[in-house]
Amino acid sequence: MQNKDDGTDLYLYLPKDDVNSEPILTLAETKKSVVYSGTMWGKLPWLEVNGKGSLFIKSGNETIGRDRWTQTLLVVYRNKEFPIAGIAYTARDTLDARRLVVCDVNFLTGKGLRNSTPIPAMVKPIKTESFNDI
Repeated sequence: MQNKDDGTDLYLYLPKDDVNSEPILTLAETKKSVVYSGTMWGKLPWLEVNGKGSLFIKSGNETIGRDRWTQTLLVVYRNKEFPIAGIAYTARDTLDARRLVVCDVNFLTGKGLRNSTPIPAMVKPIKTESFNDI
């Protein structure tokens, strides 16, 4: 990922089929400004990978103002593409504890939760290149 003042660019690489050729990795997909990026701690995005090889793109605001939020995009590798298979989002007001939104949607299963209440996920996995967060 490459951070800019308002967004973070994502570069996804795959290993080459021919391990004897150079370079070993090849650029598979690029997405400009995939998630919000601030310029200070608490507003910088980061990546995590789980044991299944799924990529989590995390972003948020945990430093400025009373409205704090975090977002996690779940990116998987399916059929030689990197679709966004799910989104988890939490928003809270630091001055009003009653204002809390927790939403988690899985586009692969078609299921989601909003504040512990089941909701349908009527969206199919989103192509990373088509996703627009900013």
